[in-house]
Amino acid sequence: MPPATKDKKGAVGPLKYAPGTARTLVVTVVDPARKKAGVSGVTVEVLGLSIKTTGADGKATFKDLPVAGEGESAKEWILRVRKAGYGPPPPDGLPWREWQVERKPIPTSEPVCAVEVELTTPGTIDITVRVVTGKDPKKGIAKAAVEVWSLRGGREPNTAADGTVRWKGVSLLRKDGTAVTELAIKVNKEGWGFYSAEQWVEGEVMEVVPVPPGATAIERTITLHERDEAKAAKIDQLRASQPQLAGLDHRSPLEGPSEANALGRDETDITTASFAPKVFVCGGPPVLIELKGLDLKWGEGYIPAKWRVEAHATNAGAPTPTLQPGGNHCRVPTTCPGVFTVWAKVGEGERAINLAFVKVTITTSAAKTAPHNFRQGNTGGPGVTCDTGDFDVPNTPWLVTWSVSVSGGRTRDQDKVRVVPIQNGIHNDPVATYSAKNGVVGTHREFVKSLPVLDTGMKSTPYCVGQYMFAAGTSPAKLEADMEMELTGSTRHFRLLDAPNVTFFKKHHHTGASLGGGTIRGPMRFRAAVAAFSTDWPGMAVVLGVLTWGVEFRFDVAESWTGSWTLTNAGSTVTTDSAFTPLDPPQDAAAAGFRLTGLRFNDGNARDFDRRCTPPCPQDAP
Repeated sequence: MPPATKDKKGAVGPLKYAPGTARTLVVTVVDPARKKAGVSGVTVEVLGLSIKTTGADGKATFKDLPVAGEGESAKEWILRVRKAGYGPPPPDGLPWREWQVERKPIPTSEPVCAVEVELTTPGTIDITVRVVTGKDPKKGIAKAAVEVWSLRGGREPNTAADGTVRWKGVSLLRKDGTAVTELAIKVNKEGWGFYSAEQWVEGEVMEVVPVPPGATAIERTITLHERDEAKAAKIDQLRASQPQLAGLDHRSPLEGPSEANALGRDETDITTASFAPKVFVCGGPPVLIELKGLDLKWGEGYIPAKWRVEAHATNAGAPTPTLQPGGNHCRVPTTCPGVFTVWAKVGEGERAINLAFVKVTITTSAAKTAPHNFRQGNTGGPGVTCDTGDFDVPNTPWLVTWSVSVSGGRTRDQDKVRVVPIQNGIHNDPVATYSAKNGVVGTHREFVKSLPVLDTGMKSTPYCVGQYMFAAGTSPAKLEADMEMELTGSTRHFRLLDAPNVTFFKKHHHTGASLGGGTIRGPMRFRAAVAAFSTDWPGMAVVLGVLTWGVEFRFDVAESWTGSWTLTNAGSTVTTDSAFTPLDPPQDAAAAGFRLTGLRFNDGNARDFDRRCTPPCPQDAP
């Protein structure tokens, strides 16, 4: 049996080689940082053969190591050398790391083989911090708390009478086994602070000090400034905003920040010009409150503001929103109707801004289709038009009415909220099939460049909204599309109608065949919504409820046209949801899937009747 491998605790396993000509290996572990002094307590392993620990002289001696056996010769030994807190000297320019040393090969040709291995620690350092006053840099500040980060456990004593604190022999070894390359020194004393943008701010001061390779001592002087009432930090302004809807390009948000001051906190404040609340609709994204007029950056971070919110007496016990602070800004959820004051404090300076959140709720809604007065005719142009009816109440093919209640805030706040319809075309696929000519049947399809498209002509509103809007019970029955309804009050009633149509050329542009004797078939679908926006921030619309409706065109086109409208119905239908489905909670228009700018069905550029031909028109050829 082969002899066993021995360590200081006993056998750890059988030898891999049978006895042969034995050799002796002497391993010396030294620390170059201590002038090649031996390192004791180092575990030295001859891989697979034996394990020993270095003594006080840094040596580990292995005797009777085999060099041959079982028909082969051992050409080398492999060493592993390790000790906690030690590692090899790092190459130039690289940081030190705790790591085991592995060496191979070690020749076995001599009776006694000597090997030297270098291990070292990251070392220790003496730290001296002196805290002085800004008015007199020669005068130290006593009892200032000093903390040194980056070291194991950290250290937090207080300065002596001369403002100095010292540490001796601080290890530069981190818990993760790497060397400390910089020190983060934090100093704090109540009533003391620093200057930012010429303003004094009470708070801790932190400086990052690099530790050069081989350094044995670090000295640092840190300056604190005493409280100065004349230079207390102030915030010039607070600004409230919401994100603007993507693609909303023809109307910018209101310009300029919201002014605010720190005077007074009772209900009468909101009647003043500077304290008039900024009005937002409940259900929109959180309102962003930003500090303006003070550069809050210092070093690589921010001086955090302290935020709080108060409800006004006008709220009558309504819930208060939970702030989402973020240093020099905070976000206020729009979930709580009412009037609120948001306060921001930095140092001794404090400013406030008032916000009013107005809630709009759909209380009733009903949609219906009228008798199908589908009409087909020739108005003298080159096209054939198929219409679903007309834009008057007796003959409109689709009509929806609804009422809303408005709550939260004061009457003047509610009057800033507009309730409007939004309608998108989501599907447009009517196809005209022409009579055959020379045996070739051709088609045209109404081509819309992109879906969804906005079905509207109301450009006088902050953004384009529904096509026709009425106040219930008003006269005349028909209003112009560009007339903007600004109904106010806690209860509001609305009516929206639409009468879609399609138009195709009388003759196919490629075959020359007449549409007479052909057909017009296909669906047109819409998605409508009740939305609300605030005139204080018209860049954000909040959708309260949604419904879908549509038309299925089924027209048989006569051989000739008389030039006047002719009532016809070849199975065309209008379908609709019975009412708006409320969104709970409401969503901004983009999140609800509505597009508020771009193409319009009633814009000349929205449709191109020369495209989508079968067989292809010349302009469709590749």
